[in-house]
Amino acid sequence: MTTTQTAQHTPGPWRIFIGNGVPHFKYPPPEVVNSEGLRIAAFSNWGMQQATQEANAALIAKAPQLLEQCEYWLSYARGDPRYAAWLGKTEAIVAEARGQS
Repeated sequence: MTTTQTAQHTPGPWRIFIGNGVPHFKYPPPEVVNSEGLRIAAFSNWGMQQATQEANAALIAKAPQLLEQCEYWLSYARGDPRYAAWLGKTEAIVAEARGQS
């Protein structure tokens, strides 16, 4: 990515999909897909408990909403001295998530 490009994530909502129909998996690994069913993230079923995979997938699936809420909070909190201690770190995280860092 060049310095003039900005990363664009796939718009939400994202959801968890389990059950890819692969017969040799006792517990098929979860995937995170967009509203059209296109894969955003896939997990290996090696070396990690199924519950941990599903918890990780749940967190990733909420990423677009978490980013949106962080941006909303920033718009609310800017200019309010009560939030000064948190603004810099939150702005840096949002910039990184947007590919602007």
